Amino acid sequence: MSAYFSQVEWQPQQGDAPALRRLLAGGGYGLHQAMWQLFERTEPPAHRDFLYHRLADGRLAFYVVSARAPRSDVAGWRVRSKPYLPQLRVGERLGFTLRANPTVARGREADGKGRAVRHDVVMDARRSLPEAGEAERVARAGSQWLNGRDGQRAAEHGFALDSVIADAYTQHRLHKPGAPRAITFSTLDYRGVLRVTDAERLQHALLHGIGPAKGFGCGLLLVRRL
Repeated sequence: MSAYFSQVEWQPQQGDAPALRRLLAGGGYGLHQAMWQLFERTEPPAHRDFLYHRLADGRLAFYVVSARAPRSDVAGWRVRSKPYLPQLRVGERLGFTLRANPTVARGREADGKGRAVRHDVVMDARRSLPEAGEAERVARAGSQWLNGRDGQRAAEHGFALDSVIADAYTQHRLHKPGAPRAITFSTLDYRGVLRVTDAERLQHALLHGIGPAKGFGCGLLLVRRL
């Protein structure tokens, strides 16, 4: 399949203050809408076929991986795209970063549908690790989620973790105009070194992401050669 890696950055012109306010509205919901707008043609796409990751340097700048090249004609945005098809080798060690929405299933919903309830792993760890400090809970619960039991989650995505740091725990509340309730989710930032165990599975993870909340800037796994 074809894919694209893009660098997208807000570069406002004089008098763009109203546009900036719209982007930052709703606790960040405006940015979510802006990312979708980059992939609209005559109408919104039927499904999301892109991932994005906001850089943690204070700018409105993003890395985007997508099945289609994003538009380059949306006012205020600078978009630079190139074809993206990672070439991977089993046994290769890669540095990685990831912003994820790690959750764990606990119990069942009380609506009679019997669905598992998803819980924020850090909030869950406050119950299972009551004596630990917050930084330790974040680090332990976050790394356990990414690795999975006996390394199963990592293996499903084609890698093994050689080292990992999980931090920057953040709770988000996004307000969609007209919606009765806020959209809530949490994120952790990961960085470390992984080892390729299955090149095809890891390539799929790089193109399709890891974990939930991908439509809100989570799940894009970024790698670099060491």
